Amino acid sequence: MRSIVLEGDIDKTYPMWITLFDDQGDDEYDGQMGVDDDEEPRIMVEMTLMDPAVAPVMQQPPVKETY
Repeated sequence: MRSIVLEGDIDKTYPMWITLFDDQGDDEYDGQMGVDDDEEPRIMVEMTLMDPAVAPVMQQPPVKETY
Protein backbone atom coordinates (compact mmCIF):
# COMPACT_ATOMS: atom_id res chain seq x y z
CA MET A 1 0.00 0.00 0.00
CA ARG A 2 1.28 3.44 -0.85
CA SER A 3 2.19 5.89 1.85
CA ILE A 4 -0.42 8.62 2.26
CA VAL A 5 2.09 11.03 3.76
CA LEU A 6 4.73 10.61 1.06
CA GLU A 7 2.56 9.94 -1.98
CA GLY A 8 -0.86 11.37 -1.08
CA ASP A 9 -2.68 14.04 -3.06
CA ILE A 10 -2.43 17.67 -1.91
CA ASP A 11 -5.73 19.07 -0.56
CA LYS A 12 -7.32 15.61 -0.35
CA THR A 13 -8.69 14.49 3.03
CA TYR A 14 -7.89 10.95 4.18
CA PRO A 15 -10.23 9.63 6.91
CA MET A 16 -9.15 6.64 9.00
CA TRP A 17 -10.39 4.81 12.10
CA ILE A 18 -7.61 4.32 14.68
CA THR A 19 -7.97 1.99 17.65
CA LEU A 20 -7.23 3.60 20.99
CA PHE A 21 -4.99 1.81 23.48
CA ASP A 22 -6.12 -1.78 23.94
CA ASP A 23 -4.42 -1.90 27.34
CA GLN A 24 -1.90 0.14 29.31
CA GLY A 25 1.03 -1.75 27.80
CA ASP A 26 -0.15 -1.14 24.22
CA ASP A 27 0.74 2.50 23.62
CA GLU A 28 2.11 2.41 20.05
CA TYR A 29 0.20 2.68 16.79
CA ASP A 30 0.65 -0.67 15.07
CA GLY A 31 -1.84 -0.29 12.23
CA GLN A 32 -1.22 0.39 8.58
CA MET A 33 -1.63 3.95 7.27
CA GLY A 34 -4.81 4.21 5.23
CA VAL A 35 -6.33 1.00 6.59
CA ASP A 36 -9.12 1.29 9.16
CA ASP A 37 -8.65 -0.45 12.51
CA ASP A 38 -11.74 -2.44 13.50
CA GLU A 39 -11.07 -2.94 17.22
CA GLU A 40 -12.94 -0.92 19.85
CA PRO A 41 -12.56 1.68 21.28
CA ARG A 42 -11.54 3.73 18.27
CA ILE A 43 -11.63 7.28 16.94
CA MET A 44 -12.05 8.74 13.45
CA VAL A 45 -9.03 10.78 12.35
CA GLU A 46 -8.90 12.87 9.19
CA MET A 47 -5.65 14.04 7.64
CA THR A 48 -5.45 16.64 4.86
CA LEU A 49 -2.13 17.09 3.11
CA MET A 50 -1.27 20.71 2.41
CA ASP A 51 1.38 22.40 0.31
CA PRO A 52 3.75 23.98 2.86
CA ALA A 53 4.13 27.05 0.64
CA VAL A 54 0.43 27.92 1.03
CA ALA A 55 -0.45 26.19 4.33
CA PRO A 56 -1.66 28.50 7.09
CA VAL A 57 0.82 29.13 9.87
CA MET A 58 -0.38 27.71 13.18
CA GLN A 59 0.31 30.04 16.06
CA GLN A 60 0.98 28.79 19.56
CA PRO A 61 -1.14 30.33 22.31
CA PRO A 62 0.81 32.52 24.75
CA VAL A 63 2.23 30.72 27.75
CA LYS A 64 0.71 31.83 31.03
CA GLU A 65 3.24 31.64 33.81
CA THR A 66 2.00 30.99 37.31
CA TYR A 67 4.03 31.09 40.48
